[in-house]
Amino acid sequence: CVAYEYEGIIYEDYPYHQTIFHKAKPVYEELPGWKRDISKVREFEDLPSQAKDYIKKIEEWSGVNVSVVSVGAKRNQTIIRDFEF
Repeated sequence: CVAYEYEGIIYEDYPYHQTIFHKAKPVYEELPGWKRDISKVREFEDLPSQAKDYIKKIEEWSGVNVSVVSVGAKRNQTIIRDFEF
């Protein structure tokens, strides 16, 4: 959900009034998925382009860099991304 719509008005933040929020419809942005198994991937560059685009979109929405990407439940199924500060 990237916004809320109520009576033709789009709210990119939570609507300021509880009544509006309860009657608003969520606005969703869908991104393409991927069908490839990524559980063995250990480098960000080796992820499918759709997965990289998804992570970049999360960074855009949140305003922060995603530094850890999990590709499975095991400890070694983690990609650590280094960023220069």
